[in-house]
Amino acid sequence: MSTITPPRRSTDSTALARVATGLTPEMVAAVAKLMRNQDLILAARKRPVIVKFRNTVGLPGHLSVRLQPNHPTDDIKEIAASMIDGLIYGCGDAMIGSIPPRTCRTRLPRCSK
Repeated sequence: MSTITPPRRSTDSTALARVATGLTPEMVAAVAKLMRNQDLILAARKRPVIVKFRNTVGLPGHLSVRLQPNHPTDDIKEIAASMIDGLIYGCGDAMIGSIPPRTCRTRLPRCSK
């Protein structure tokens, strides 16, 4: 019978950086699905990612939320409604993104207006 070893709280960002190259996105996603919110917060603190472009995301002590609305039929009105809904909840303070399929990239500028 195998036992699951609990995560070591002493693991630092250097140790995580060493194993990061051997992990696939699927492996990381599977582990993240098994983690509790407290575990996700602990892991995120140990491997900070700071992104700078027009604003800075990832600074310690700051919460940033990204909106990336989507719709099964790529209806522009529904995507816009989803964006507005997220903004009403206070999300999207850092980024609002959209990844339209190749067939409707010409409709994206209408949605952003």
